[in-house]
Amino acid sequence: MQAIPAPAPTGAARLRRRLRAAERLVRIGLLTVAFGVPAWLSAQLPRRAAGLGRRYRRWTLRSWSRACLRVADVRLTRHGQPPEPPYFLVANHLGYLDLFVLGAVLDQPVFVAQHGIADWPLVGRLARAMDTIFVDRANPQDLLRVNRAVEAALDAGRSVVMFPEGTSTPGVRVEPFMSPVLAAPARRGLPVHAASLHYRTRKDELPAHQSVCWWGDMTFVPHALQLLQLTGVDAAVTFVAEPIQDADRKQLARRLWTVVDEAFTPIVTGEDACRIRWP
Repeated sequence: MQAIPAPAPTGAARLRRRLRAAERLVRIGLLTVAFGVPAWLSAQLPRRAAGLGRRYRRWTLRSWSRACLRVADVRLTRHGQPPEPPYFLVANHLGYLDLFVLGAVLDQPVFVAQHGIADWPLVGRLARAMDTIFVDRANPQDLLRVNRAVEAALDAGRSVVMFPEGTSTPGVRVEPFMSPVLAAPARRGLPVHAASLHYRTRKDELPAHQSVCWWGDMTFVPHALQLLQLTGVDAAVTFVAEPIQDADRKQLARRLWTVVDEAFTPIVTGEDACRIRWP
């Protein structure tokens, strides 16, 4: 990634940003423990109480996501109506913040997310308690296991959310959707809902494609600390009005990409976009 220069903060401003990030990190950690421990315990309930535990975890995911967004001063705007469960939904992928944004507005989502999240402190344990399906994007053979897990979730009447670009991006454009990950809804003839995500930072802050989007060779911890230093983020999720149904997974992928691309507002354009080496 070729960085785009931003105004250099003064020493006092740097100190304020670091203190802001430290405070937010502590608060998010406490929230994750407060929500995560009961959620993990609810996942251990015997089968006869599994429904109660699942309902609790559904409430937990939405409440935890909203609380974390408030701590980080992420102001979320929703356009359109989210689907009613059970549903299958796809969206463009800009980074780990997508999970919090969608988790705050969707009901009962089971995310298909990269396997590295499972190892994150606290968050990984909470994600496992929420029945997240982890995928190793570097291993094409893992797709068969993931598709079986998606089928099992659908058989159980669960709602599945995935990012068929196969990677997170800087928001220059929506990358083509991978059709193999859409094999389950195509084979079952399920209607697939779609959403578009967008982020913007405040005036005189690092642009969103550097500080919010997580892509390329960015490492998680430095990026997360940089995100938490921001004064705030404006996030928007746009739900496409009509779901798409197609028995041909390749055609389904193309049609879904088209509607997401139409709803997508690029995060970076013009000369800034030309400076980005992507993919």
